Formats: sequence, structure tokens, C-alpha cells
Amino acid sequence: MSPYRVESTGKLTQKLRHLVISSDISTWKFDRPVLFLGEWCLREEDRSIWENMDAIVAEPIGANYLERSSLHLQARRIEFELFPRIVTILNNYHGIARDERYWKIIIGHWLRETVQLLLNRITTIERCLNQYQVSSITFYGSAKKDLAARDYGDIWTLAMDEHWNADIFERILTYSDVKNIRVERLESASTENGTVIDLEIENNNKITFKKFYKKARRFIDRSARRFATKLGRESDAFVINSYLPPEKELLLNVALGQFPQRRTALGHEVKEKVDKNVRTILGEKMKLPTDLRIEGIIASFLFDLIPINYVEGYKHLLEASELTGWPNKPKFIFTSNNFIADEIFKIWTAERVCKGTPYIVGQHGNRYGTHKFNEMTIEEVTSDRFLTWGWKRGLPQHLPAFIFKNANKSRSGKSLNTGLILLQENPVARFEVWEQASEFGKYMEEQFRFVSCLEKEARENLVVRLHPAYLVMEGEGDIRWKNFDQNIKLDLGKIPIRELWFNNKLIVHGYDSTGILETLEANRPTLAFWQNGLNHLVEEAIPYYELLIEAGIVHLTPESAATKINEVWEDVENWWKSIEVQNAREVFCREYARTSAKPIRDLKKLLLKSI
Repeated sequence: MSPYRVESTGKLTQKLRHLVISSDISTWKFDRPVLFLGEWCLREEDRSIWENMDAIVAEPIGANYLERSSLHLQARRIEFELFPRIVTILNNYHGIARDERYWKIIIGHWLRETVQLLLNRITTIERCLNQYQVSSITFYGSAKKDLAARDYGDIWTLAMDEHWNADIFERILTYSDVKNIRVERLESASTENGTVIDLEIENNNKITFKKFYKKARRFIDRSARRFATKLGRESDAFVINSYLPPEKELLLNVALGQFPQRRTALGHEVKEKVDKNVRTILGEKMKLPTDLRIEGIIASFLFDLIPINYVEGYKHLLEASELTGWPNKPKFIFTSNNFIADEIFKIWTAERVCKGTPYIVGQHGNRYGTHKFNEMTIEEVTSDRFLTWGWKRGLPQHLPAFIFKNANKSRSGKSLNTGLILLQENPVARFEVWEQASEFGKYMEEQFRFVSCLEKEARENLVVRLHPAYLVMEGEGDIRWKNFDQNIKLDLGKIPIRELWFNNKLIVHGYDSTGILETLEANRPTLAFWQNGLNHLVEEAIPYYELLIEAGIVHLTPESAATKINEVWEDVENWWKSIEVQNAREVFCREYARTSAKPIRDLKKLLLKSI
């Protein structure tokens, strides 16, 4: 929940407030009432500061399902409207004639997430100004040098950057022609928002050996891959990051009748700089002949934000993709991961798809086929075949397969410990249309309620595993948990997740995660709870989740989940092996988390069927 109540009086009766748009304290004001634009401004480590301010937090957008759904549909409509124009402009600029599928493979994920991000920022700032009395706002003294990312991966950093977001908000206000708000400038912007953690090295010799070992391992790995590449053929199937265990991926190559290859993503250094003159010209061409204001604002942003790799650095990227040593005319291309941020892979794949190479993608996680806001993903619509973890619906590309990550993993053996592990979500970069910081705050409150309801023995055996990305995504999970309970035991995401399957007698998922599918398929004692009920699910998936609810596996409140654990704690195995639980698990897994007894044989058959 928001740490403050939103003022319920009408706009004209509210007190004037200074608008804060950043968690950078140097942009805050302490001599007047303050309005925080969102809960992302309120870092947990600064709680002692903002709790004592005369401040409120603006109402978040997308807090209810109907508005969230409306914003989602609006973002998709704008994306589909703008994409053909971008394709035409990029083709003309680069002097080529590539079709929409080619460009969707390369820029599709960037465009979708950028449209969502901009719609979120526009709606957030404009609603705030319509609902509250804002007297002033602080921006940085000068804009960032460039708004454009270097490549797709770089936009995740920018989306969390306070200065970058402030520049976006300022430009939106310029387009909106806002009056009667005093703009104040921060002349010396702080460069750090977080706490610098100084890690003390206790055993320098140990660290030095580790570095040597890693370097040696990388050298051996590179040498082995170069040797294997020389033994490959131009027509070999190209398999990279299939999500099979590494040894199974090598066996898949053998089953396909080719020398085993261990493909990995190739880094690409972006050397080019933003050409402002070029982007101004392209931006003019992007302007929409329409009176739709929000669409017009988003269109005006795109050629300031589009990564360098797709404009100034496109030819360099294309040249680099032809020097990979990868097969020139592969039988097919298959990945379950590299379609998102691997720039070399994306442009290399797009070029070969243009020449008729079949492109096959495997399911990347849990949201496919179940979540309403994850339908028609870029990887689904651009692939010739999309291998799911069991389900089939919506697109002719869908082909039921199984969970690749669990292929032939051990499913036997009782847990070796009496532990209870709670697996945590982490806030992602601010790309969704709705307000994520507010939702994450509610999420953490529910996690605390869950722990508070556990009986003594279960709570004493509890370990909370933070998401491995919690530091990068600034979730402050460690600080939040320690503020809740100084004695809570935390796992910082360093232990391999499958070790935890056997080191704890019960695995609890604090959100609707990929891990639920994996532990259910592996038949490990599993329990889950999350907020917002089943509203996020497509209609076809709801009956399957209801089966899990009836069996006591999935819960829709933290209190219900804790009550179930208290009930079964003395004999988790007996509960898990009950007919009701196992029947629900098996029915669910046949649809969304299918098992394969012979994964290499079955996957080979599916891949060859797709070409």
C-alpha cells in the first residue's frame, strides 16, 4: 500500500504541493508540502526521511483490473499503428526492402516495451496534474546527452535511471503545454541514488585463484567452441540456449546428425554515436497525420529513443553477424532465450528467415498461454513454430512440447531437510503500462502477512530466497525484510535453485512464477499464493488453476497459504502424495507443465516436424 493516504478532497480544495518525480533526494523539497508522483520515489533506505515529510503519493495508474486492461489494449493498438511506419522509415534510411517480420524480429521487443513505458509516463504525469494542485516541480539542470540506448539490453538500465526518466517527464510536459507550474532546476545533479556497498575481501589468495580458474575455464570453453565450429557444416541446424540442460543440448546435436556445438551469445560493442541530425529528420517522418494526442507524443519520441544498433550502428551490427562462424544455410534455427536481447542473434536470424530458414522458438517461462497480458508475444508471432510446455491455443505456430529445463532431472528422493523456503518476486524495470512500484509494495505487505501467520516451528525453519536480480532491479528486498523482522533468514539467490528443492521439505512461491511449473512437473511439494486472484489469467487457464486451489496448492490470500502450511507441516509428504493433490497436479501439468521421459527423441521429432 501507499505509505500515505491520497487526499480525498477535490482538486480546488487541496493544498498546493511540490511534485517529486524521482527517488534522488537532491530533487526533493523540505520547506513545503510535497506530492510524490509514484512509490518508486520512496526508497526503503530513505524511510526515516520521507515518513517525516508533509507528503502524499499520487494515485497509481492501473490499480484496478479494468483500467489495467484498458491501458494494455491501448498500448497494443498504438504499437500496431506505429510499427509499419517505423519499418518504412528504417528501410528507406538503410536503403533496403525488408518485410515487417524481419524488423519485428529485430526491434519488436524494443518497440512494445517502449510504447508501454511512454504510455505509462504520459498517463501518470497527466493524471497527476489533473487530480492534484501542483505548484512546482524540480528537473535536473541539463538534459542527459542522449535518450537513445546503445542496444536492447541498455534500455533496462535507462528505464531505472532517475535522470533519464526525469528528462522523459519534462519532455511530456513540454508537449502537453502545461501552464502555471514553476520549474526549478537542480544545478548539480547527484550521480548516485543508492548506497555504495564496499565488499571486504577476507582471503585475497582465494579470490585470485577464483579469477584464474574462471579465466582458464573461459579459455578452454572458447577453444572447444572454435574447434567444434570447424567440424560443423553450413547446413547444420542451429541450436542456441534451448533451455535443455547443457549435456542434453549436446545430445540433441548428435541426434540431429551433426557435431555437438555449444552455442553462446556473442557480445557486440556499439561504437557508433547518436547522430542528432539524422534522428531529427527521421523523427519528422514519424509524425502522425492525426489529432490523437497520446499517439502523437509517443510517435515523436521513438526516433530519439530507438537504440543505436538499429539506426547508426545497423550496418556494423549486420557485418558482425556475418562473421560469427555460424552456419550460413542452417536446416533450422531454434532457441528459447536469445530472441530478446541478443542483437547478433536477432539480425542473423532475421536475415536467414528472409531466405526461407525455418525459425523455431521454445517457451521461455510461465506466462505463455495463461496470462492475459502476455498473449501474442513477439517471439510467438515471428516464429514458424512456437514449442509450448504442453498447451495449444491462439496461433497456428503453437506446438505442444514439454518443459525443456527439467529434461530428465531427478524427481526421486525425499527432501534432505526440514526447511521451508519462500521464493520471492522482484520488481522488473518500469516497462509495464500500470504502476509497478505500488503493486510491489502491496506484494511485500502480503509476504509479511504470510510470515506473520506461520506457527512457531514453520517460521523458525523459514528461509526467504530473494530474486537473484533484486540488487539490479532495486527491489530492496533485503532491507524490507530486515525492517520487518531482524531475525529473518535470507538467501540472496546464490544457491542453485534445484538444490533448494531437496534442501527444503516445502517450496512456497510468493507469486505466479515459472518456478511453480517446474516444481509441479518435478513433483516436489509446492505451495503458492499471490494477489489479484485469477483476473490475470485467460479463460481457458482458469479451470486448471481452480483445480490447484481446490487441492490446497494455490492460495489467493497469504493467510490461507499460511494456514495450509500450519495444517500439513508435521507431514508434508503425506499431504503431497494424497490422491486429491496428485490428481490436480497431473491434470494441470498435462496442460501447462508436461513431462517427457525421452526428451531428446521427442524434441528432435518436434523440430524436424516444424521444417
